[in-house]
Amino acid sequence: MAGIRRISYVLEQESPGVWCASAFIRPGVGLMEDGPTPEAAVEELRESLTFVVGEVELTRVAKLGDTA
Repeated sequence: MAGIRRISYVLEQESPGVWCASAFIRPGVGLMEDGPTPEAAVEELRESLTFVVGEVELTRVAKLGDTA
């Protein structure tokens, strides 16, 4: 059994009421999910990543100019 994969993600507000969480699992291959709240978008991303690569631990990456 493989260990937990640690994956960094970016969280952005696309428009009012739409949040997008995205992560690369290797160069050129990534996943993106959205939701009505930051928490919902991250949970959708976690579920998709778990389906693709197994158990994951997510770490948010701050973007330039990110104040959150």
